[in-house]
Amino acid sequence: MNTESKIAVMSAYVDGDMIEYRNKTVGGDWSPYTKTVPLWDWPHYDYRIKPEEKKPKTLMIEIWADGMGRICECIAGTRASKFYRGLGWELILTRDPYV
Repeated sequence: MNTESKIAVMSAYVDGDMIEYRNKTVGGDWSPYTKTVPLWDWPHYDYRIKPEEKKPKTLMIEIWADGMGRICECIAGTRASKFYRGLGWELILTRDPYV
């Protein structure tokens, strides 16, 4: 880790950002750096600014029905959705599949 990277981590710590560390020899998972008085041990530990967690993508499901009792599901905004709309099918529900 170069000097600029170390300064960036320490500046982020001062600004209140979450810092993570791990042992250089052992490796493994990153752990939260929770010391109130930082003791930077650069020769033995790696430090980083905790990356932002990625939000999972949300897919909305559309449920379409025709006048004869047929029902189809598709992902909202896709070609299939436009196809059913073009056939004159009725959109009866839009829902989040994870709820």
